[in-house]
Amino acid sequence: MPDADARQATRPPVDAAYATYVACFSNPTMALLDLASRAGIAVAYLDRGAIEADTDRELTDDEWDKIAYPLDWYDEHVSGSGELNSAFLDQVFAAAGVERYLDEDEAGDDDGSGTTA
Repeated sequence: MPDADARQATRPPVDAAYATYVACFSNPTMALLDLASRAGIAVAYLDRGAIEADTDRELTDDEWDKIAYPLDWYDEHVSGSGELNSAFLDQVFAAAGVERYLDEDEAGDDDGSGTTA
């Protein structure tokens, strides 16, 4: 595992690439959504605008600084909810007209484990 100095040495190119990429968009949220779309990744996000809309008020910069740091936990919270992901995938597959699960006979999967005997 790289030590702290090695990790810090790699930051400037990453920081420069990030700044250049985000500058192509109206805000960082749009940059994230574009990147996710290009990569074929579903993302859930909360940004300052969404949080302010939820609270029906503008946050002060000090309040935002206190709230912004723990937002990194949001992906774990959402991804850890199997029911939420499953319900969303049901909608995605239905809208696409694609079978989400193959019939047991077609898949050869008698116990639902994803393996065949």
